[in-house]
Amino acid sequence: MIPLRSWTIALGAAVFTSWSLFFASAQDGKTDSRWFGGPGSKDAVVRHLDRGGPGGTKAEEEVSTSSPSARAERRQPSVVYYSDRVAVLMYHHLQEEPERGDILSPRQFERQMALLAEHGFQVISAEEYAAFVLEGAKVPDNAVLLTFDDGYASFYELAYPVLKKFGYPAINFVIVSGADQRDKPGIQKLTWDQMREMQKHGIAFMNHTYDLHAKEADASGREVPLTGRQYLKDKGRSETAEEYRKRVLDDLLLAEKRLSEELGNELRMLAFPYGYFTEELVRIAREAGIEILFSVKHGLASRKDQAAPRVNAGRSDMEPVEVIRALKALGKGGK
Repeated sequence: MIPLRSWTIALGAAVFTSWSLFFASAQDGKTDSRWFGGPGSKDAVVRHLDRGGPGGTKAEEEVSTSSPSARAERRQPSVVYYSDRVAVLMYHHLQEEPERGDILSPRQFERQMALLAEHGFQVISAEEYAAFVLEGAKVPDNAVLLTFDDGYASFYELAYPVLKKFGYPAINFVIVSGADQRDKPGIQKLTWDQMREMQKHGIAFMNHTYDLHAKEADASGREVPLTGRQYLKDKGRSETAEEYRKRVLDDLLLAEKRLSEELGNELRMLAFPYGYFTEELVRIAREAGIEILFSVKHGLASRKDQAAPRVNAGRSDMEPVEVIRALKALGKGGK
C-alpha cells in the first residue's frame, strides 16, 4: 500500500506540471485568445456581469484579461459630467506630421489620453460597453469608449503604443477585405497577426463591412455609399429591396465570418461607413446578428440609441483640450 504522503506529493507534482505547461504556452503566445475570453468574446461580457460591472473587486479585476481597463484601480471622479452614458470617441488615421486636418498626430493623441485621466474620464472596454447596451450593466461616471475606423496600419504603429502606455482598451472597426487582400490600393491596413497581438492587450476589432466602404454614383450622379441602395448601370435601374438586402447581408456576414475565424470574435458590432444608415440598413444589420451599431452623429451614447453617436476627436486642427471641453459640454447639455 502506498503511503498517503507519497500520493500527496505525486498529485502536487502533477498539478504543478500542468499549470507550468499552460503558462509557458501563454508566454510563448501559443494559447488561443478564445481560451482567455479575450476582447470580442461573449464570455468576457458574462464575467463582467458576474463581477457586478466595473465596480468588481480588485482581485477579480486583476484576474480578468478581458478588460484591460480594470487593471488600473478605478476611483470615483471628483467631478461627474455625466452618468449612465458613454462618450464614444472616434479616430481614423494617424501621422507623425498630419497632411490634413482630419488626421491626428501621435503627440496630440497621447496628450488627449493624458487629459482624459487628469479630468476624471474613465475608459471602458468593448465588453463593458456591450454589457451596458445589451444587459443594462452599469458603466462608471464619465465613461469613455475609444474607437478607430478603417483598420489603418498607423493604429498599430502610432496609436497602440500610446494605448499600452495608459493601459487603455479600444475598438478598431476594420474594413475586413483590407486584412485579407494585402495588395489593395490605398492606405496600408492592419494585418491579422498585428490584430492578434493587440487583442492580448485589450484591443477589440469589429465590423466596418467586408468591402462596402466606398461610394458609387446613382442615376443623377449623386454619390451613394455602397451600404445604400445602388443604381445598376447595366440594367438602367435601382436595386430591388431583395437585391439590396442580399448584397449587404452577404458582405456583413462575410466580415463577421472572417473576424470569427481569425480573431475568435463572438461579439458583433458595426460602425456604419460614413455614418450612413437607414431603417432598412439597420434591419439588415440585425439580420446579420449585429446588435451594437455606431454612427458619426455627435453626442453621448445611451442604451436607447439605434446607432450610438460619437465624438470626432481625430482632428489635428483641434487642440487636445478642446476634446475635453466638448465632452464636458455634452455632459451639461444632456445630449
